[in-house]
Amino acid sequence: MILEYKMDRVNGVLVTPQWIECGGFMPKHSDFTFVGFSPSVREYKIPSTALVLTEQECADRLISIHAESPFIDVNGNEMSNEDVSALASLTISANDIE
Repeated sequence: MILEYKMDRVNGVLVTPQWIECGGFMPKHSDFTFVGFSPSVREYKIPSTALVLTEQECADRLISIHAESPFIDVNGNEMSNEDVSALASLTISANDIE
């Protein structure tokens, strides 16, 4: 399950919510959100403030971030939208928890 979330504040420190198994991806500085992953079948609840994303919505989010602040590849060149979409797919396939 792909989730958009914000950090929790515990004793004055920002921490990744406990219901995110793997997170911190695709930070969007304008609204302080991140993308993370959690199992689709679980024994705990996910807050209603967390937004469930499809793979396409996740790719669109990353392209939106790229439009605000272009990503640079290992050769120092600005990445294309196609490269950014591929990066989103790679991130999802490596981290999504069914």
